[in-house]
Amino acid sequence: MDKEATAIGIDVGKHKLDVALIIEGKVRSKSVANSSAGYQELTAWLTRQNVELDTCLVCMESTGVYSEPVALGLQALGLTVSLVNPARIKGYGQSELVRNKNDGIDAALIARYCAKMHPQPWKAPTPEQRRLRAWCDRLKALKDMRLQEENREEACTVAANPELVEHLRQHVEWLKVQIKREPTPAHLRYIYSRSYVDVSNGEPSNSKRTLYAGSRRQSPQPCAQELCRASSC
Repeated sequence: MDKEATAIGIDVGKHKLDVALIIEGKVRSKSVANSSAGYQELTAWLTRQNVELDTCLVCMESTGVYSEPVALGLQALGLTVSLVNPARIKGYGQSELVRNKNDGIDAALIARYCAKMHPQPWKAPTPEQRRLRAWCDRLKALKDMRLQEENREEACTVAANPELVEHLRQHVEWLKVQIKREPTPAHLRYIYSRSYVDVSNGEPSNSKRTLYAGSRRQSPQPCAQELCRASSC
């Protein structure tokens, strides 16, 4: 990304986006709805500020469930987006001795980080990668719940509470059924086989493969382990 690119910081909320635009060292602020209409409003506002959409860099913290849909929506409108680990933003704020905190201050901090550090543009995961990641997360959550309930069942057994033991046992059995339900491990493996991209050019490759997730690169191995465990549940 060109170092002269206009820096834009966005603090992502569930219902709104707080935007900070740095032009000639000055910060201009704007709030829009976290929706498709809000994204359109944001690009229209940037145009009125004489910002060239194809040369600016939008930066936001990588918060998964909220940041990724925003990034996808802005990319579809022609903006270059970078998702940054929140720890980096926090560390940058500490270096500036920033003590106050609200949505507008956070957006301005992200914009300054963007202008100073020029983070790499985010490459969106494919739909198959997003589906695989969501199912792997769901499998892990179900297995964590099963382990927690099994521990509670053991504790209630020691406490001689048979009614609660039976209730917990029924829930554990229900969780086991949910873990084995569709999509089957074979279906997940099919999605997994389609989710590789070569990090050098975005094309399928048999050599260097990485699964993109948020703003970081993750080895696909954890998901492979989940699929192996799911097969034996």
